[in-house]
Amino acid sequence: MRTGVPVAIFVVCMGLFAAAGCSRGVYTTFPMDMSTIMSEHEFVIRVNRLECAPEATVGDTLRLRFWGHVGSDGCHEFSHFSTERDSLRVDITVLGILRPMAMCPEVMVMLGGRELEIYPLYEGDMTVVVHRPGESALVDTVRVSRVDSGGARAN
Repeated sequence: MRTGVPVAIFVVCMGLFAAAGCSRGVYTTFPMDMSTIMSEHEFVIRVNRLECAPEATVGDTLRLRFWGHVGSDGCHEFSHFSTERDSLRVDITVLGILRPMAMCPEVMVMLGGRELEIYPLYEGDMTVVVHRPGESALVDTVRVSRVDSGGARAN
């Protein structure tokens, strides 16, 4: 029975040395600030198709529909349209937001014909410019006419 005590003391001592050694180890941290990875950020969505009517009437609302790829997973989503406008030109940038999560659903996120309404319309040729990241803008023109008292378009 005496041989069991020294073995027990030896096991306890080895455990204490191992625990003491762990507390003096070198600890490393992830070399990047995780808040930058986990914070939301805005990005420009690449629009690959714009739908708009070729003609409109003063007093109408022009409805523009946008098609394109927002992101490759469920952490990407449409945010909003940023517009700058004067009477015969509208510049549009379609913005998305990336909301990092621990796990992003595997799904392709698309604009799917998201709609933007432009009002009021002024007589003349209105230029619609959609800005895209790293490539030329999509440009379309809408002829806006006034309606005469008989209900016909006046040119």
